[in-house]
Amino acid sequence: MFTALAHAGSLEETHVEVSSLIDTWLLAETIETNGERNRVLCIIKSRGMAHSNQLAEFTIGESGIELLEPYVGPAGVLTGSARIVQEAKDRTEEAELVQDLENRERLLEQHKAAIEAQVAALWESFAVEAAQLERTRTARDEDQGEKASRQSLMSVHRWATRAELDTTSRGGA
Repeated sequence: MFTALAHAGSLEETHVEVSSLIDTWLLAETIETNGERNRVLCIIKSRGMAHSNQLAEFTIGESGIELLEPYVGPAGVLTGSARIVQEAKDRTEEAELVQDLENRERLLEQHKAAIEAQVAALWESFAVEAAQLERTRTARDEDQGEKASRQSLMSVHRWATRAELDTTSRGGA
C-alpha cells in the first residue's frame, strides 16, 4: 500500500512514474461546496476488475468510515447538506406525485360511479317504458278480445232476430 500527500492538481502528474506499480489507486479528497467541506472517495484505476468512476461521499463517525450513496441529478453529484436537501426535496416531490395520483384515481372512481348511476337510471327508464308498452299491448289485446266477443254476440243476436222474423212471417202467413 502506498500513500501520498499532494495537492489535488498535481496528484496524477506527480505519481505517473509509479502508477504502473499500482493495481488499485484510490483518491480521497476534501471538496468544498455550499460553504462546507465534504470528503469524497473515487477510484482512479483498478487493474483487472470492474469499478465505479463516480465520486462517493464518505463520513467518519463512531462506527468508522461509512460510504454514502452518491446523489447524481441534473445539477451533478451532490454531497453533504446539498445532497440532504435535494433528497428531502425529491421525497417531497414524490409524496406530492403520489398524492396527485391518488386524487386523480379517486376522481376517476367518482366519475365511474356517476356514469354507472346514469346507466342504471337509463335502464330503469327503459324498463318503465317497456312495462308501459306491455300494459298498452295487453289492454289492446283485451279490447280486441272484448270487441270480438261483442261482435260475436251481436252476430248471434242479429241472426236470432232474423230467424225469429222469418218464423213469425211464415207462421203468420
